[in-house]
Amino acid sequence: TPATAAATVSTTTASKSQPPSKRRRPRAATAPSSSSWAGPVWTAAWVMALVVGILGFEYMNYTLILPPGQTTLTLEDVPTPGAIFHQAFLENVAKEIPDAPHIFLLIIVTWSLGCLLHLCELARQGVVHFGSGGRSVLFRLRLAAALLAAMAIAGAVINLSFIGAIAGPSAIFGNRLLWVWAALCSWAALRLLGASNTPTAAGRARPWPARLFGAGDSRRLAGVVALIGGLYALPVMVAGAGWVGLLLLVACGVILYLLWDKSWNTVLLPAAIIALVSLGVGLFFAFVQAGQIRTAIIGPQGVTDSPERRVLEANLVTGYLSVFYLFVILLLFFKSVALAWPGLGRIRAYGSTAAYTSLAVLFIASLVAINLTNIRVVQADIVYKRGDPWDKKATRSRQPADWDNAIAVYEHAIDLAPHEDFYYLWLGRAYLEQSSVSDATTQGPLLQRAQDRLIRAQTINPLNTDHTANLARLNTRWAELAKQSGDESSRLAKLEAAVDYYEDALNLSPHNAVIWNEYARLSFALMNDCDKAIELYDKSGEVDPYYPRTYFERADVLTSCAAELPTEEQTAYYEQAVTSYEQGLEREPDDPRVWVQLAQLYQRMDNFEEAAETLIEA
Repeated sequence: TPATAAATVSTTTASKSQPPSKRRRPRAATAPSSSSWAGPVWTAAWVMALVVGILGFEYMNYTLILPPGQTTLTLEDVPTPGAIFHQAFLENVAKEIPDAPHIFLLIIVTWSLGCLLHLCELARQGVVHFGSGGRSVLFRLRLAAALLAAMAIAGAVINLSFIGAIAGPSAIFGNRLLWVWAALCSWAALRLLGASNTPTAAGRARPWPARLFGAGDSRRLAGVVALIGGLYALPVMVAGAGWVGLLLLVACGVILYLLWDKSWNTVLLPAAIIALVSLGVGLFFAFVQAGQIRTAIIGPQGVTDSPERRVLEANLVTGYLSVFYLFVILLLFFKSVALAWPGLGRIRAYGSTAAYTSLAVLFIASLVAINLTNIRVVQADIVYKRGDPWDKKATRSRQPADWDNAIAVYEHAIDLAPHEDFYYLWLGRAYLEQSSVSDATTQGPLLQRAQDRLIRAQTINPLNTDHTANLARLNTRWAELAKQSGDESSRLAKLEAAVDYYEDALNLSPHNAVIWNEYARLSFALMNDCDKAIELYDKSGEVDPYYPRTYFERADVLTSCAAELPTEEQTAYYEQAVTSYEQGLEREPDDPRVWVQLAQLYQRMDNFEEAAETLIEA
């Protein structure tokens, strides 16, 4: 009307006559660019890759099981890296459970929670956040909803088809997860349908999906569900369901493409980077580890069965540690680059060329130091443990040649860690044991090598009683050999050295009953000194009254010494021997051999009633 038009003109004129306001409008919040979140996101990805990789390294092992009746390994029997990976994470051979996915679930749950924690921390710091979203295309939303509904129906149909036929932990757990996945897809599909059927007229009732499930943030919810499905497609494929995982990955990828909004670049893309990179890199390292195990099973090619082959086999196993260190150092380096990424453009402002050159030299020097002081020490321990099976085999077979394998492995452990006295101890013992099963012509050189290694061990660690005691045992063995050959001067020299070493060992460990007993046996067997032997056994009983072998050995010595005495003096020795046997049997009553020895002693004393009761006890 004319009145309304006049009022409008007057209002417009009045507004133009007012001075402009100096207050600025608030600027709209802008999503952070990829350059602002790249550093923190990649840092989180490398940290989680390190976690997954270390778990893979910790649990990667393999038990080789040959077919029934087969004792020789052929190349056809060597498993693939995938089979080794599957057994390590999804089977339990030790308990004969072919289907045990618990280790794999442990890794996946750790990975999931770790990625979620990193994403929550990035959101708390404002590095990533959900945007408000852009325009929605109705056709694309409905197509994404249809795909989600199709996956939900497919999951329900598969589960219902296998009711009553599911067996095994993996199948049961997969069945439960499929129900959860079907429920998530159904919920996301209904939310999308609610969002794609918004009312067109005021006051019109909202369609039933929107009324029941709501339409707000439905696109974002469906995107999160699709992202979860895409991320978990890789564990599904690794667990053995390759086609299922591939179809899941493709379907979720298509849904994300249909729903994608540019504002999601600041949250869904970082989440996908953290999850996929960490799991992919960690599991890839586990596959590399499985490949190393396969190489170790095959063994060195072109080398015959010899001590040199044993050393090469040990070196193949030490490669596990080298690759693990390389993996850790590379991830630490990548993480450092990610942390420093925002400031890399200004790097020249923080130092000089000489400083960075020094840093590079120090980095190389640190790698050398790590190799010498850490890696080689652990590798030496790995090599030493590889010698233990050959040591036990040689002990059982009592063949001198079998000791060569253990000796070669122990020598290589010393090459890696020349200042570790423990390896010299076992090497000296190996030479000592080899001499005990060798002929007289080779025993002398073997004992000399054993003495050289044991003296070296004692020099490195003079307070270790084992080294001194082993030198005493070695000289005792040498004295016995000299006695057999009739070399009296050598026998006396070695006997004197053995006594000195035993006294030194007892000065180091005065409460060691085993050393007291060995010293007593030396006094009786090689020095023919019954009184000193009995005195040493008495001392051993004082320092450790709970060690039964002391009483048994003392009784044996008393019985043997009595045989050299006149008849009227034997009774006192026999009575002491009976007391020693009884004291030992109080502490170890389940040794029938000792009961028989006690019965024989009773017979010597003409105490046949006690002898009969003792034999019944035996």
